[in-house]
Amino acid sequence: MPPRYRCLCPPFFLVLVLGCGGRTTRPSKYVGNFNGVSFEVYGFGEQNTHVVAEDDVVVRNGSSLLNLKNGRIVANGKDYGLVKKGDTVVLDADG
Repeated sequence: MPPRYRCLCPPFFLVLVLGCGGRTTRPSKYVGNFNGVSFEVYGFGEQNTHVVAEDDVVVRNGSSLLNLKNGRIVANGKDYGLVKKGDTVVLDADG
């Protein structure tokens, strides 16, 4: 290999090993149904949790947080109003 190309080898292999720095993993998906309302919560990070009380569901998937309480949807702290039986709620990983 000519000497001028030898200096390019270490940076090339470093980029090859480390990648370009973009997010390459897909978000995890949590699917549930409560009182006839279907929901999908996508997120990156920690595991899914699902807490059901009498009329309260809390789903955390990574940084995504969905709360269904008394027929109202609150997603990442923002109230989106009432939902009814047969509705589907989707919260993507970007909020």
